[in-house]
Amino acid sequence: MKPKTNTLLIVAAVLAIITAAEAQAFNGRINKQSGKGVALAMMGGGGMMGGGGMMDGGGFFNGFGGSQRDSNRPGEEYRQNLKQDAQRAEREEIQRLQERIQQKRRELSLLYRSGAADKTEINRKIDELGNLERHLDEKISNYNAGR
Repeated sequence: MKPKTNTLLIVAAVLAIITAAEAQAFNGRINKQSGKGVALAMMGGGGMMGGGGMMDGGGFFNGFGGSQRDSNRPGEEYRQNLKQDAQRAEREEIQRLQERIQQKRRELSLLYRSGAADKTEINRKIDELGNLERHLDEKISNYNAGR
């Protein structure tokens, strides 16, 4: 019975060494690809048996030796970037509406100053201007509410 136990211990030790070596090689490949280190859940550097792992109180174990709070940061940054992109698009649309309103006001002003002002054309421009201003008011209200 003793030789079987010794053989099992030797096989387990060899497998542990191979696994640790593969993890280090994998960690090296990740470092080269991303430029950032990854602490694998093995025996060192933030792993299960090292600091920053499953039992250090730093958070829940996420499979790579760090806390899940750390792993959620890229998702949070992504959401913030999406929100900023949406806000930028809203600001640009508001600016385009303001420019269109200015253009309609200039057109209306030219109609008033012309000698042959057509009443129906003036009323049409006034309606267009009113619709644009109403749309701008809605956009600004929605933009301010979303902030």
